[in-house]
Amino acid sequence: MQTKSILILLSLIAWGGNVSAFVTVGSDQDCDFQSLQNAIDGDEVDIRVTIQRSFSGINISKSKRLKGGYLNCEDARNDAYTGSRSVLKGGGETVVRVEPDVGTFASVVFENFNIIDGFSDNANYAGGLDIRGDVKVNVMNSKIENNVGIMGGGIAIQGNSAFLTIANTQISSNSSEQGGGIYCSDSGSVLIDKESAVSYNFASNMGGGIYADKQCVVISKAGDNRAIEDMKYGVFSNVAAEGGGVYLDRQSQMLFEGNDITPSNLIGNTAIQSDLIDSGFGGGAKVVSSIMQFVNARIEANTSVTDGSAVALFNGAEMVMERSENCRGICSSLKSNSTIPTDTNSTIVSHHSSVDVSNTLVDRNESSTSIFNMIDSELTIEGVQLSYNEGLNEQPLNSLIEVSGNDSEVLLLQTTVVNNNVNSIVKVKDDAVANLNLLNSVLWNPMSQILSLGVSTDIQLVAQCLNLNESLSLNSVADGVVEGIDLFVNPDSEFMDYVAGDFRLSLVSSGVDKCSLLESSRFTRDLLGYARVFDINTIENKAGVLDVGAYESGDLIYLSGFENFSDL
Repeated sequence: MQTKSILILLSLIAWGGNVSAFVTVGSDQDCDFQSLQNAIDGDEVDIRVTIQRSFSGINISKSKRLKGGYLNCEDARNDAYTGSRSVLKGGGETVVRVEPDVGTFASVVFENFNIIDGFSDNANYAGGLDIRGDVKVNVMNSKIENNVGIMGGGIAIQGNSAFLTIANTQISSNSSEQGGGIYCSDSGSVLIDKESAVSYNFASNMGGGIYADKQCVVISKAGDNRAIEDMKYGVFSNVAAEGGGVYLDRQSQMLFEGNDITPSNLIGNTAIQSDLIDSGFGGGAKVVSSIMQFVNARIEANTSVTDGSAVALFNGAEMVMERSENCRGICSSLKSNSTIPTDTNSTIVSHHSSVDVSNTLVDRNESSTSIFNMIDSELTIEGVQLSYNEGLNEQPLNSLIEVSGNDSEVLLLQTTVVNNNVNSIVKVKDDAVANLNLLNSVLWNPMSQILSLGVSTDIQLVAQCLNLNESLSLNSVADGVVEGIDLFVNPDSEFMDYVAGDFRLSLVSSGVDKCSLLESSRFTRDLLGYARVFDINTIENKAGVLDVGAYESGDLIYLSGFENFSDL
């Protein structure tokens, strides 16, 4: 991921350079061209386009910089931009095709354009903007809307030398069979900046917002801190039968990457029921034999009708969700995702794949059965708070983590599990074979078992340095190591403010300075980004200086202003 993303970013350098000679396009007599295609076919690289008329059926095969939004050609000559956009409009065909001649390279810029109302019933071309070949395309301050295609409604990009950057641009209300907003295939690369949106797109099959296949790489920095009804940036409110927001397949990769202030968003997407066998999986994303990574991201308010309201993974897929090292506060959240009632719904479902969630708030998700459904899969949860998750209609979930199959592993480390409406924290289904490691964590759900076992299970259990509400279910495992266990008696004294949802440990908690730092621990900071190891001299160490759970008490003096945990 890092190598390819660097290549994309380096490609941005190609957009620099001074503008010298240019031509103008419009309806005035003093315009150089009245036909945009004639201007493109000419020798000048820089083309300034007025808003006087729309243009359709555009084909570009060599380097061009197109800048629109001028009231007339006099304004264009003076570079007096009006704040409007010029219109490239479909006339029953693809609006714009960018494809250099074989053996040649082209860089193309679109700035201040609306690319709208395109249509393609040819699976080889997108409805709006079609990109292929050895080319770098930059779309800036534009809108790509109301286009219809088969493989790519708004945009299609194909080829291992095809690079697309999207800046301050909205890709919305497009539709197709695959990739309603963006279709990427054959090792193409896409970079979406933080003030862009892929929203309200529809795919009848896969990838309502984005479809990436055959080693495609997509990086989205788009996002904001707004509620979904006010959201402007991110991948949001898209719909598809599979992968409402995103669909990845065949060794593709996608990175959602926010910064220390603004997250990258995957929010409010939906996987619906259709005639497809696998429909309804992955409200936020469906990932097949591919990699999806989230850094400083929000996965929130996505829905599905079958399974995986947030993310569904299959066939060796990998999901990683984490916070950057320098971010402070809650910088990563998996929150308020929900499923339509069935017997097998979960928030994240993993078939023969792996899920790694760290330094993340997992909060207020609703499903029929579990939050994490691991089927012959690996689950790592470190430095996480799981809170207020429950079943539909305020009913108890079967479990937070459900394990099945012949080869599953669960590592729960330095995590706080509290106030979830569940029957058990971990449920191992009938005939399952699994390794369970519950380490250095707070497991407090007063009406729940920690561990629920089906019949004929084969479990290897290590449970060490825990503060929890019961231990009988752990002690019942024949082949298990259970040690360093303390029972919480009064949560009001154990937590900073249990009623308000502040689940940091109080200084009188038995979990302060209790655990040793394990080799399996990967992070030096707690969930809020503060030092993970902090020895309080006035408290006697037990096995070590590390607090149980997701927070380190020694940094409370720095958090006096962080009070309203119930609003997280």
